[in-house]
Amino acid sequence: AYTRTRLAPAEELFLRARQEDPSFWPAYVYLAQIAGSSSRFREGREILQQCRSILTEPDGAEVAILEVAEALLAEDLQRLLEALERARRWFPDSGELLYRTAWTYRSIGRPERAIPLLEELIRSGWQKDWSPTFEQLAMNRLLKGDWEGALATAQEGEARFPERFTYPFVAACALQWGGRSAAAREALARAIRKRLDFGTSDLLVTHETAQWWASLLRWPEEVERQWTAMLEEADRRLASSPRQPDLLLAKGTALNGLGRASEALPILESFRGDSSSEPYRLLALARSRLATGDRRGGVEALQAVAEIWRNRKAPALGRLAYNLGCAWCVAGDAEEALAWFLRARDQYGLDRLDLELDPELDLLRTKGLLVQLSRR
Repeated sequence: AYTRTRLAPAEELFLRARQEDPSFWPAYVYLAQIAGSSSRFREGREILQQCRSILTEPDGAEVAILEVAEALLAEDLQRLLEALERARRWFPDSGELLYRTAWTYRSIGRPERAIPLLEELIRSGWQKDWSPTFEQLAMNRLLKGDWEGALATAQEGEARFPERFTYPFVAACALQWGGRSAAAREALARAIRKRLDFGTSDLLVTHETAQWWASLLRWPEEVERQWTAMLEEADRRLASSPRQPDLLLAKGTALNGLGRASEALPILESFRGDSSSEPYRLLALARSRLATGDRRGGVEALQAVAEIWRNRKAPALGRLAYNLGCAWCVAGDAEEALAWFLRARDQYGLDRLDLELDPELDLLRTKGLLVQLSRR
């Protein structure tokens, strides 16, 4: 269940295993990693500390596994990659470690290193009925710039796994890169429909993701449709939970996306979020203030987010740095935006999809600054 990213049932099984045998240290390792994968990093570190109190004299293989979990919880992809490579020397036949190594190479912008690992996994028959291995291969071919290869892999994958939305999304990006905008929009419409029909994400997350996809294709009508759908869903839920912070944030974000910043502003000023959502409330608030002419207030909100980042008081710090960069682009400050994108690259990596297609980086594109975000 864990390998196939079914985290909730995996967590339940490992909790049961720990209860039945409190000395069974692998249960602690997996529980810590599940916590990290769910952005519960402090909890994950506490669980891993409990594991170390049990495993007082680990051998080389056990140390390697612990190092992988510690690197994941530290949100340090370079450290994670090094730990995975060491662990693979102890467990050379582990498909799980090979897949996670490929995923990490992709995340730090090295698709050319991920591709042969994924091809090896597919040839070996590891989890051959599991779609993500093939999805990663399609995405990495796209990020390497092999658009035709990515398109062919996506088409083959969609035929094998017709309910998966990643394949038509990859196809859409490949077609867009190849200058075939009409075909790209057809593929993206299929990806959005499949995510709505078969995806397991919260509907608000689905609509927000779909608008981002549409923005990559420079498709303003679809962007507006998805923001509108997100706003309607937030309003529907707020009718029964009018003060719920995540719903207020969703509504404010959608209003910003629809160009209705003056309506978003009082909503975003009316509440405070928890450690994971407060930075994104402040980012949305900054966008509202900037759009309504309050540059000083917008910059103050961005500086507050930067302070949260520096104090490591939020999960997924690399993602937060990237979003800070995007917000500084909105503010028109290319120098500050570049500094935050460089932090995101150094901490979590940037992939070619963002650098090539994300419209929020247009300020840096027009100034010729994107070359500074190339792989270090």
